[in-house]
Amino acid sequence: MDELNKTSKTQREKAFKTILKNRTLHGGILAEGSGFLKHGENGKGIRSRWYPETLAKRLFNMAQVADRIDFRCADGLRVMEEFAANKDAVYFIDPPYTAGGKKAGKRLYKYNDLDHERLFKLCKSLKGDFLITYDNAEEVKEMA
Repeated sequence: MDELNKTSKTQREKAFKTILKNRTLHGGILAEGSGFLKHGENGKGIRSRWYPETLAKRLFNMAQVADRIDFRCADGLRVMEEFAANKDAVYFIDPPYTAGGKKAGKRLYKYNDLDHERLFKLCKSLKGDFLITYDNAEEVKEMA
């Protein structure tokens, strides 16, 4: 808790604080009001989400391809449109869970207003591979 209350001065410190929050807050949820992990998976507590060797390996592996990853603070649908014809582009799409009247996405994400039907139409036009996360909801199944 003390570490999370410190002011981050560098980008590296901000990155570490983000990883720390992701690993110690319930479900990895970074939104304001998210609580700390209590019991963890199978009662393992913090160890169910904090495994230093694996996390270090993941960061090392990410560093190997970092020059091929494009992070943007932008409208994701517009970025997808920009690269839609590129068969070498790969997308990880994790929209806010607001389809079908779900409330979690509105509570957890600052930017939660999304035209889900437009997203599915856009996915259909992508030439590259993609992985998309969604709730197992009837409305989502119909759009898919």
